[in-house]
Amino acid sequence: MTIDLFAGIPVRDYAFAVAWYER
Repeated sequence: MTIDLFAGIPVRDYAFAVAWYER
């Protein structure tokens, strides 16, 4: 996963995705 994929996603959603990915 790269930041480019989350370029259009709010920071909150990005942080949530990272938290879930590192789960």
